Amino acid sequence: MRENRMSGLTRGSNSVKCGWVALYSTGDRRPFHGYHKPLSVVVVNSYIRCFKSPAILKKVLKNMKLQTCAKTDIGLRRKINEDLFFVDENQGLFIVADGMGGHAAGEIASQIAVETACESLQAATGGSPEKRLKQAIESANRAVQQAAAGNRAWRGMGTTLTIFLLQQQHGYLAHIGDSRIYRLHNSYFEQLSDDHSLAGEQIARGILTPKQAESSLLGNILLQAIGITPQLDICQKSIPLSAGDRFLLCSDGLTNMVSDPEIEKTLKQSGSPSPLCETLIEKAITAGGKDNVTAIVLQVD
Repeated sequence: MRENRMSGLTRGSNSVKCGWVALYSTGDRRPFHGYHKPLSVVVVNSYIRCFKSPAILKKVLKNMKLQTCAKTDIGLRRKINEDLFFVDENQGLFIVADGMGGHAAGEIASQIAVETACESLQAATGGSPEKRLKQAIESANRAVQQAAAGNRAWRGMGTTLTIFLLQQQHGYLAHIGDSRIYRLHNSYFEQLSDDHSLAGEQIARGILTPKQAESSLLGNILLQAIGITPQLDICQKSIPLSAGDRFLLCSDGLTNMVSDPEIEKTLKQSGSPSPLCETLIEKAITAGGKDNVTAIVLQVD
């Protein structure tokens, strides 16, 4: 097997990482032609095995425990998976990016954005979580813009970027685009992120209802994206964590195929994140799988 050193970044036709004991496959990657220095953890082309550590997340969540499952699928109509997820349970860091730009450009944009954000967060030595996340998003935006400016084939590429960082009993969200993060807290289901789309703006202004927006073509028109928007208005929130909370990070390949009530119903099912994540992906594929679909399910115990 050929090894590819790309940290916890995961993309492929059918990739999955579950809990602390994980098995998932990754697809072949195209080289970045020296643009980015790869990160540290080994990702094997056919699979990764992760194991439970008694000290995992001790500094991040104190007395709380965390279970996770992440999966991406190319869907039924796309030839390339431009979605990318990153999971680092030790640091409490979870990211979803959905690239756009056609051909390989969307795939490149999402990978540059996630790698740059990770490098920025790893290099940060001080400041609040909110400040570090803001810097990470802005660094990712500059990196994608610079890469596109240097390669005519990449011009116009961009990506969504949704980052969730767990620290000291809180979850910190930083987000651009129309990927989403949801929370299920004491049976109350809510979308934490804003949709930076024309439909999302019209919902906020009361012009469209969420139900009307589901069938509106305006949802495909992004108002903000990494690599495309010069000055970003980053959605940032801090959420206190409680035992029993469940979170879902996902690309619009899920939310365009599966309604919020169906997502809520799935997250309310008993069991670990693994079957819930699998069920969400399967629902999107069964509904038509028109796009790449990615989901990360987190459960705080």
